[in-house]
Amino acid sequence: MRVLLVDDHAVVRSGLARVLRAGGWQMVAEAGSSQEALAQADAQEWDLVVIDALLGQEDGLKLARRLRSLFPRLPLMILSMHSVRESCAKLSRWVCRLL
Repeated sequence: MRVLLVDDHAVVRSGLARVLRAGGWQMVAEAGSSQEALAQADAQEWDLVVIDALLGQEDGLKLARRLRSLFPRLPLMILSMHSVRESCAKLSRWVCRLL
């Protein structure tokens, strides 16, 4: 499985990538911003994109919507450090429908 990790914290990306690789995932790539993620998504076919909901100064939800419009069949996973209830309250109904 080819996974693209999108998080503005390099330590988080690195840790998640290490766990996924240890679990036998074929290819794991990292992006630290929406721009990097869009470039990676365009350059390579992915089985899953994992996106930080609060992507630093950017909005992970906006990135998810953009990816969904460009690649409608691409599976997306939104990560948040908040509880599901907090995340639903802070993000949007769109994300909550995915949970």
